Amino acid sequence: NAGKTPEIDFYYHGTEGQATVEGMTDVTPMSTCGAMERKDVQCWAQSHPVEFERSRPVARLLMNGSRLCTGWRVGADNRMFTNNHCVGSASALANTEVWFNYQSTSCNGSQRETVVKVTGKDFLKTDYTLDYTLFTINDFAKAQPFGYFGLDVRNPS
Repeated sequence: NAGKTPEIDFYYHGTEGQATVEGMTDVTPMSTCGAMERKDVQCWAQSHPVEFERSRPVARLLMNGSRLCTGWRVGADNRMFTNNHCVGSASALANTEVWFNYQSTSCNGSQRETVVKVTGKDFLKTDYTLDYTLFTINDFAKAQPFGYFGLDVRNPS
């Protein structure tokens, strides 16, 4: 309409250097089962090299500049999995950044590796009850060097 000026209620801005997302500084794990082994992935690189390498297809998701989750590549094609409670709609995916290589350069270090950022593309399938979402990403070639996980199609045991 002529004569009307849009008004911005709020905006979010996130960067990979942030330890937490603004306004969420009080979020902490509530419990740990067994020994507390929560450390930077780099802390396991020497003692668990196979497991360390298997962390590469896992990405950090930044949704709408304010929420964090994880996602992972599944299969050699352009497919990513996450949870429905993280990305439950095409509009949520449209506002999601996918960060590969989000880790420190050393155990408990403050320097970050070079983060590879892509964005959500196609919202393929989701299920609230099973808590999953399958989607694709833009700039798929940037994610290919990080490898992928496979699926074992079988009846439950």
